[in-house]
Amino acid sequence: MVSRRTLWLRSLAVHVLLALCICCWETVWLIGHSSTIVPRFVTQFCLIADATATSIVTKAARHVGPVRQTLNAYLHLAGIQSGYGFFAPNVPDGYKLLFALSYPDGHEDVFSAEAGRVETNVRLARLTDFIGRTQSDIVRENMIKLLAFAAWQRHRNATAIRATLFTLSQPTAEEFLRGQRQTYKQTYEYEFSPAKPMRQPENVPN
Repeated sequence: MVSRRTLWLRSLAVHVLLALCICCWETVWLIGHSSTIVPRFVTQFCLIADATATSIVTKAARHVGPVRQTLNAYLHLAGIQSGYGFFAPNVPDGYKLLFALSYPDGHEDVFSAEAGRVETNVRLARLTDFIGRTQSDIVRENMIKLLAFAAWQRHRNATAIRATLFTLSQPTAEEFLRGQRQTYKQTYEYEFSPAKPMRQPENVPN
């Protein structure tokens, strides 16, 4: 009779083997589809290897339907069906929120909403991404208004606040090799005055 320790070790070995297989397959797929800066001759080899592996797995799956379904269910439940490649997934476009505070003497102070402690910046970065991706103008306006109000509380002598939301676009692998880096595009702009409510959002044209 198999002991409990042996059963756990075998289960762990199967889990690690599956994760390793997914890792290798995703790495080959990413290289084969030119999602990295790996040389072209390696890309072509990986593309052929990916097509061959896909063909083999597809043919084998026709004869082991229940086994395939069980395996797919386990991969999804364990969270190793994707995202285990050597290369991280493509970095999505992000957002950056800048505040420009105007003072009675005429000068203006510009700073990022993420300027603060590291742990605070992480939370604000996620919040900024949510603000940028929401389809609701009302939600976006009120969220930025709350952040603007928090900024004004730290600079109470400011007479007006202009909040600008930028979209941060990442370059492709080929653009990166040509020296192109991330770019910012102004998307929304709001104005807020401590004595007046924030105006309706202005959608900046491309």
